[in-house]
Order: sequence, then structure tokens, then C-alpha cells
Amino acid sequence: MGLFEFVSLLLQGYPSLVSFILGMASQELLVFISVHAGAHNIFPLKILIFGLLGSIMHDTLVFLAWHSFFKNRFAKINRKRLSSLILKLEELAHKRVYLALFLSKFIYGARIAMVAFVANKEKNYFSFMKKNAPMGALALFLLIGAGWLTGQGFTFLLTTIKNLRKLAILLLASMILFILAEMLAKKIIRYLSFKFS
Repeated sequence: MGLFEFVSLLLQGYPSLVSFILGMASQELLVFISVHAGAHNIFPLKILIFGLLGSIMHDTLVFLAWHSFFKNRFAKINRKRLSSLILKLEELAHKRVYLALFLSKFIYGARIAMVAFVANKEKNYFSFMKKNAPMGALALFLLIGAGWLTGQGFTFLLTTIKNLRKLAILLLASMILFILAEMLAKKIIRYLSFKFS
């Protein structure tokens, strides 16, 4: 039994638990199981709810860890070592916290840095969650919805298209679209950080 079959069995038996754990680990992983759910015609409401709870748990742990352990250690961080994208998000967050939190959910590796940055500004957990939870819910709704619709499309295509060459081209085109969407999000961050600086 391969990894995909194992995750498929877990998802069919324990969708809430799998969604919660993957939501804690990475929001991007929730996209993969929503594609799987779409391919098997399972509506992803449990994936959305428990994935959001897992994501909130992750961000809560980052918030608490920042205030308990890391805040003093990283106070003198060398800013040249930070990625330019993280610095752009930080500049944007000074003026548009909600937008920066929302965009960071789509960029791999930016989520923890942005949560730590906002946690540094917000000392109160509930004030932090008032900003973070709606943006996380909106981002997950978009990611899981896109994944589910993609899974629905794959099911339709696999039953109607017999030619593997066309399917490979479609897969390549969808990968290119996802890469272009990430590049567009990065350009929006750069543009907004220059515009509001």
C-alpha cells in the first residue's frame, strides 16, 4: 500500500482528524485532500472546518511560542538574512495587516513569519485572532474550494478523455496556472509595499 492509498483510507475513515492534523502542518496539504475529496465526490465541509481549526491551532502555537521563547532571541535578528518577500510582507503589514495576513497564507514559508510579526505587534491573543482567523478562513475557503473543483474536473476528465497526452497537457497547464498565481501574489505584495511606503 502506497502513501496515497494510506492517506485515502485515512481520509475516508477519519476526515476530521486528518483535516485537523494537515491544517496544523500546512494549509497547502489541505488542497491535496480537497482534490481527493472532489475526485471522490465528497463535499469538503469537514475538511474546511477542521482544517481551519488545525490552522488556528498552528497559529496559536506560533503566537504563544513567539511570546514565550523567541521574542527576545530574535529581537536582534539580522534583517539582511530575511527573504526580500518576507520584508515586503512586513512593510505591507505596517499599513494593511489584514491584507498581509491574507496573502501570507498563499505563499509557502511566509505564514509563520507573518504570524510572528503580527504577534510581535499584538500582545493580546484575542486581538491577534480577530485579525488572523477571518483571513485564514477566507484563504482556506478559496484554497479548498479550488482544490475540490479541481478534483471534480479530474473525475470528469478521466471519464471522458481517453487520450493520456491531452491529460498530461492539462496537468502541465494547471501546474503552470498555480505557479503563475503564486508569482502574481508576490508581485501584488511588492507593488503594494512600494505603493504604500
